[in-house]
Amino acid sequence: MTKMIFSCKYCMINKINNLLLFIYLFNVVFLPNDNFNLKIISLILLYVINITCFLSLNGADEKLIFYCGFVLTCITIFCSIVNTGVVLNNIKMGYPGYILLLYLIIKKRKLSFKKYFCFILSLMAVFVCLMGLLDIIQIIDLNDNPILLWLVETENAMVGKGSHLPIYYMIFLKTSPLLFILLFYSLRDKHYWLSILAIIALVLSGTRANIFILLIALSIYFIFVQKRLYKKILAVFILLLVFLFMALNNFDLIIDIFVRKSSSDDVRSGHLQGILEVWNQDPLSLIVGSGYSAEFYSYGRNALVSNIELSYWNLLRQVGLICFIPMLYMYIYPLYRLILRHKYTETLPYLCYLIIAYTNPFLYSSTGITLLVFEYIEAFNANRIKQYKCRSVISLLSPNNTIKI
Repeated sequence: MTKMIFSCKYCMINKINNLLLFIYLFNVVFLPNDNFNLKIISLILLYVINITCFLSLNGADEKLIFYCGFVLTCITIFCSIVNTGVVLNNIKMGYPGYILLLYLIIKKRKLSFKKYFCFILSLMAVFVCLMGLLDIIQIIDLNDNPILLWLVETENAMVGKGSHLPIYYMIFLKTSPLLFILLFYSLRDKHYWLSILAIIALVLSGTRANIFILLIALSIYFIFVQKRLYKKILAVFILLLVFLFMALNNFDLIIDIFVRKSSSDDVRSGHLQGILEVWNQDPLSLIVGSGYSAEFYSYGRNALVSNIELSYWNLLRQVGLICFIPMLYMYIYPLYRLILRHKYTETLPYLCYLIIAYTNPFLYSSTGITLLVFEYIEAFNANRIKQYKCRSVISLLSPNNTIKI
């Protein structure tokens, strides 16, 4: 009887954990700005319910996660508060590091992290493609779509259309680089229609970085990762046709894209000039950092800013070399471990994200750290409850289905 009660209690807690995890991941992907505070609330509840997961650390992976997710985050926030004298903003901007502790809960409680993550990314791909289709068939104009207008208003997306954009359309959800995970995992599991949706969604995002990294990453995947020769040849042939088509039919557009790129590069150069000026005036800040909430004058914006597109440079400015080096190690280690284990399908989307994050504020954010949790799970094989296989959105609606990641 006691065992039955304990089992029922455990099942109930596990269901609550999975529900909270799903709410957290949904908000990370669709509402990274956390407009309803559901992301932070679900995260705190997960930590409170599963506080015992942090009391004992077994294995090198758990110790590394605790150091990077808790100790290092506490140090950077404390130093930021000392440097700026501001408490609330530094905690708000520095808290993403604590998200890494989710790894311990997911591993010890055997939560369906990868299943939910891949499912929500599938929803994002379908959502972006559907919004584009509704405009193309003239049911709902992109610029009048109430859902997209709300996402833009709440700063969770950038939406527009016109010849001034690289590919006419821009349906850019701010977490769209995560779609690289869906793309390569569905390619591996031969769910090609899901791969096509991911490709279309990445193209419709309308950013040069997403599109060019997409073409390069697909080339690398089919040339070096794909094992079957006929698939290599077919894929390379199709990619060459795409490149030729773009070059021949959109030559003026390509030139225009690089002209606009030059303009945005000027802004980023202005950001970097401002950061270098900070270090020139206060060399010690290069070592100890200026603080998460510290502002500096950007010649790219001609204004005081604290958050800019140059993620790596900005993180170095905020935390200083002493903390930046271990934080960089935190990002690179799972990449090294995945390559060591020859898990190239898992390596490629993460590498794409890290490259795109160089010119976008994606690195130290809830999105970036959640992806880092995903990569650590892959690197340490920590969430293998069953053999998962990537499935369609419809099949994922069944609670018994799981995903191979």
